[in-house]
Amino acid sequence: MNPATTAALAASLAFVVQGGVLAGLLIRDRLWWPGWPLLRPLLAVVAADLVMLAGLTALMPSLRGSLSIDAAIGWRLGALMLLCVAGLGLYAVAGRLLGAFHLRELGRLGRPV
Repeated sequence: MNPATTAALAASLAFVVQGGVLAGLLIRDRLWWPGWPLLRPLLAVVAADLVMLAGLTALMPSLRGSLSIDAAIGWRLGALMLLCVAGLGLYAVAGRLLGAFHLRELGRLGRPV
């Protein structure tokens, strides 16, 4: 496993641990209790993340040469941009199909609650 993969896994694990600790503290203080209306979209987000992970993992072998340190900077940037766009596209489609979010919610972003 290369250092970039290790760093990404460590950051992901830290995010999961922080979320779990926060949820545990909120439940302990009776400030939040997870119910099905909230758990369903959260599980859909996790499922969409897994779909994105699987898609990007499948794409990586074909980009290995373009992402190597020996590749020209243009090829490396192009491969990185392709990974970012593919990840965004996979997550958006999977999230929408699994019910993680709805397009009508995008209009509410930035507005006060």
